[in-house]
Amino acid sequence: MKRIFFLEHEKTATVQQVGGKGVGLRDLLAAGCNVPKTVCITSDAYDGFLDFHGLREKIGLVLNRKQQQDMRWEEIWDTALRVKALFLAASIPSELENELSLFLHSAFANSLVAVRSSATDEDQAAGSFAGLHESYLNIPCDKIIAHIKKVWASLWSDRALLYRQELGLSVETSRMAVVVQEMVNSDVSGICFTHDPMGSSHMVIEAVYGLNQGLVDGQIEPDRWFVDKADGAVRQWIQPSRRTKQTTARAGVIGLEDIPEPQRDRPPLTASELLQLKEVCLRLEQHFNQPLDIEWTISDGQLYLLQARPISTLANVDREDKRPWYLSLHRSYDNLVQLRDAIEHDVLPSMESEAAEFAQINLDTLDDQALAEAIEHRTQRNSYWADMYWEKCIPFAHGVRLFGEIYNELLTPADPYEFVQLLSSRKMLSTSRNKQLYELASLVNENPKLKQELEQHDGTLPTDPLFRGQLDDLLSHYGFLFPGLEEDHEQRLLVVMKVILEYTRIQPAQRDGGVARSKELELRFLKRMQQAEYPFNGEDLLDLARASYCIRDDDNVYLGKIELQAAAAVNAGRQRLVARQVTGAEHASPKEVAAILAGQQQNLDSRPRKSSTTPKKSYSRVTARQIVGQPAAKGVGHGVARVVRELEDLKNFQAGEILVVDSIDPNMTFIVPLAAAIIEKRGGMLIHGAIIAREYGIPCITGVPDATSLITSGDKVTVDGYLGILTIEKK
Repeated sequence: MKRIFFLEHEKTATVQQVGGKGVGLRDLLAAGCNVPKTVCITSDAYDGFLDFHGLREKIGLVLNRKQQQDMRWEEIWDTALRVKALFLAASIPSELENELSLFLHSAFANSLVAVRSSATDEDQAAGSFAGLHESYLNIPCDKIIAHIKKVWASLWSDRALLYRQELGLSVETSRMAVVVQEMVNSDVSGICFTHDPMGSSHMVIEAVYGLNQGLVDGQIEPDRWFVDKADGAVRQWIQPSRRTKQTTARAGVIGLEDIPEPQRDRPPLTASELLQLKEVCLRLEQHFNQPLDIEWTISDGQLYLLQARPISTLANVDREDKRPWYLSLHRSYDNLVQLRDAIEHDVLPSMESEAAEFAQINLDTLDDQALAEAIEHRTQRNSYWADMYWEKCIPFAHGVRLFGEIYNELLTPADPYEFVQLLSSRKMLSTSRNKQLYELASLVNENPKLKQELEQHDGTLPTDPLFRGQLDDLLSHYGFLFPGLEEDHEQRLLVVMKVILEYTRIQPAQRDGGVARSKELELRFLKRMQQAEYPFNGEDLLDLARASYCIRDDDNVYLGKIELQAAAAVNAGRQRLVARQVTGAEHASPKEVAAILAGQQQNLDSRPRKSSTTPKKSYSRVTARQIVGQPAAKGVGHGVARVVRELEDLKNFQAGEILVVDSIDPNMTFIVPLAAAIIEKRGGMLIHGAIIAREYGIPCITGVPDATSLITSGDKVTVDGYLGILTIEKK
């Protein structure tokens, strides 16, 4: 079969040739539906591109550095971005490019098109990949081939990798075809579910003014009708506030536009159009003998069907569908701007205010009932803010990723993470906290008596008023939460004292002189953005990315303050119960402590309780010479390893050691300036350890499987943050 053809001329095209979307369109044409002019680029073209550049092997090297099931979302993002960089850097073979160019120019010379993904395992009844691969709208003819390559690369996007893992599909055998459709000048667009995916027996029709993309991306809320399939009667109509629509601003660009005032009060569909849609879609459901998800548009009164796929959630009701969360990882620029506004002006200030209010309450003065209520309230608020963190703060981290994708597309750098050099320009709470630690350490170095007090710490705080004032300011601003010590104030103070003593041995970190290079890269990027066709400018995108990069770390400091205040209330309750000799009170849950204090429960369950203290573990020694991970911060570091598995290891960390850890908790980044280099099991350029390491110019390697078992405290280790290689010296 040919590598490119008009779909209507190849009525026997298979899913392995044209993918799920291509086959769906083939069947719509066979059913006599009105479909825009459609060209298919088969999966054979994709295979030829991969084979020509040896990309299968290169992709395998990126994917197989670590088992995907062991990767967190940051590592999946990291992996996908590196794979996409391979596609961007590789040119389409000249023979294939000439073939595609000739055909596409003859088909779409004066037209704008949609370039859509059509993977060979997508849009099947067992798993719809709706929204998981990339599609591009309003593309001029001379840009189609470049966007075909982007669609190919989206087979390896983070969302697609995660979803295939969820369905148990093979990543290695997946292939990508591409569907190119002539753009329709949409007046109204929408989606029809011939059977309600949420469970009712009705048909669901959604419609918006303009293009469908705003509806699919979640930017524009649609009118939604629940239609009785038997008699066509509307059983429910949900009307949104109709304010904006997505339109084709100019070639290569789609954007939001205000809906004219008179039109806002009218639904996008008339009664007759609603009936027509119902009849067409119901006929297709009967034709294909299964419930369908159909994308449609209307232009000048003419109905066009853009694609149709099985509704997979009905065919697979026993499986928890993770697509909504996977899709949330991908946010548009406009959505990210809205998220930023909510986070900076509502979420973080509210966290700060609430933590401060909690801190003002003297828990020791509360009676039992009031303390029980404080425990319950703070526990609930802690859960609420944790949910808000996942709902808003985690998706906002995509601002960095969006910037990185656009930067790489415009500049195609050899290093797919070159763009990170442009992001470290905002002051982070972690680095501000560490600066205060430096200042406290300077006070100690200038005062021998104070230093002696710290070195002989006996559980009491130093008496020096200047030191105490700055220490109180540090604790009030940052909480200084430590993993495992949320409810033990005395132990936290002991760790703070040890950390300050270690800071007396180092000098404040100096940036490595890369400012000039960062400015040069910034100017290059902004110049390219002026020539590109995006509905936003480079300065705004860069500012958004810098905010995203900074908040990626700051949000945990705010959340940590809430956690600390919740833990303080629980600890106060436990201490009160311990004083009354309530057996097992020191390990009671927040719910149990509150219940006893409130008189709802007399005693604790007598069953043995798990101690809150993590027992010491023994780890087998595996001999290794060189280990490969992902480079996350440039530089070379050499020193003695300190493997941090437990709190005691963290408390004993000394300046100049190599920090080896499963993951650096955001509330322990104070340790980073002390380290000569960092090795983390958890991977990704957006994890907290990597972010802070770059701020201090400390070499860092992430994504090292079994790092804490392959390396032992006391090993001499060399960390190459340029290549992502660590070397263990033989003893």
